[in-house]
Amino acid sequence: MDTPQAVSLNHISVTLGDTPVLHDISLSVAPGEFLSIIGPNGCGKSTLLKVVCHMIRPQSGQACLYGRPLSSYSRRQLARHMAILTQKHDIPEDMTVYELVSLGRFPYRTFYRRSFTGEREIIDKATPTPGTGLPFTDVPADRWSYPYIKQLYDAGVVSGTSATTFEPTANVTRAQFVTMIAGLAGADVSGYASGPFDDVQAGSWYAPYVNWAAASGIVSGTSATTFDPAAEISRQDMAVMLYNYAQQAGVQLKQTTVTPFTDESSIAAYALPAVQALHRAGVINGMPDGSFRPYDTATREQACAVLCAL
Repeated sequence: MDTPQAVSLNHISVTLGDTPVLHDISLSVAPGEFLSIIGPNGCGKSTLLKVVCHMIRPQSGQACLYGRPLSSYSRRQLARHMAILTQKHDIPEDMTVYELVSLGRFPYRTFYRRSFTGEREIIDKATPTPGTGLPFTDVPADRWSYPYIKQLYDAGVVSGTSATTFEPTANVTRAQFVTMIAGLAGADVSGYASGPFDDVQAGSWYAPYVNWAAASGIVSGTSATTFDPAAEISRQDMAVMLYNYAQQAGVQLKQTTVTPFTDESSIAAYALPAVQALHRAGVINGMPDGSFRPYDTATREQACAVLCAL
């Protein structure tokens, strides 16, 4: 089935008063396509745009959005697909940028539910805190992990624990880290409702991510049938998952000469190759004292740092 055009105009004619402005105009715009219309003042550019936005109804012809006539959409439905920025606009002088952006969420609200989970986070992402580029008060611009968190936040890989907090020193669970890897990979997890682990409950927020990772060879679980999703991830398990992802994604890890970690003998046998490979590649650097501390838990900011280093 052919993909319908995002916008299509078929034989559009518009007369304003006694003045014909548009006559038999036809055009189409594909999804993702950019179209510029140029011409002298008074030639009908603004009128054509108003037809596309359903602000003016033509005397003849039909305007369609994704194959459906504009007249078949409610105003709320149209507002979820369209936005218009005019040359002249009237915005109250005391209106903040945050309040203005919030107006764009109006089409997604209902009479019974004026807001929904994550709406504030969406607005906060569009209006980052001045001077930091992030909406999180606990991640100042001079924090060591700031560039890593910002990179992943801007890419939509990570989000805050609230609208204004990130909790960079909070520990990461195994399910959370797998979700971060899936976000980094841009994985489509919609087809992974079930998987091999009995403790990954179907319908849970993390299930499709864990099942995708298992099917992709990124995780193998704490046993053949368990994953322990709520457990805080150890540094060596984080290395194993990241290394497996790099292998599956075809990431070429550079090999440099490094000084072995002072506690390398305490790293589990299953994790040692991954830790060594990521260490040689500069993805993980260990602690200031030269140790790796394989059984320590990993924090949210540490997870961001290693993901960005890959």
